[in-house]
Amino acid sequence: MLRRFRDVRGFTTTELMVGMVIVGILIAASVPNLRSYRESQRMSSACDRIAAMCRTARATARAQNHQVIISYDTGNEEVVMHADANDDGIVDVGERVDRFPMPTGVFLDSSTFTNDALVFNGRGRCVEGGSIIVEGHDHVDPKRIRVSAGTGQVKILGVDP
Repeated sequence: MLRRFRDVRGFTTTELMVGMVIVGILIAASVPNLRSYRESQRMSSACDRIAAMCRTARATARAQNHQVIISYDTGNEEVVMHADANDDGIVDVGERVDRFPMPTGVFLDSSTFTNDALVFNGRGRCVEGGSIIVEGHDHVDPKRIRVSAGTGQVKILGVDP
């Protein structure tokens, strides 16, 4: 038997509108959480990258038996690793220099290193320990990347209030 059109049931316009309003409210409620999550992921990945640069600098200094310098340039918001082949502390032609610009929304706040530079000697030992503070937007907690004197051990920590 054929069904008649009036017997077919479906959604009314009012029911569709109510459903769309509920979906809209759920999406609007989740947007701030997604934004906060994205910014905290940027902060974590930037800190992980800086910590990895410190570990790479230590290994490079040890392997090549010359000093490697990591500079924290808060003015240009970048971290620079310089493999100083002649141990003079100056970037010369032919020496390897790697730059890591900070991602959008992540900032180098300050460092406790002399001249904002972390130096590993030819044995891979950290000449002077210290830390760098990395900050993000207001709702992302700042992080401290600490490098221990002597050993060069790198840790990513929270910042005490």
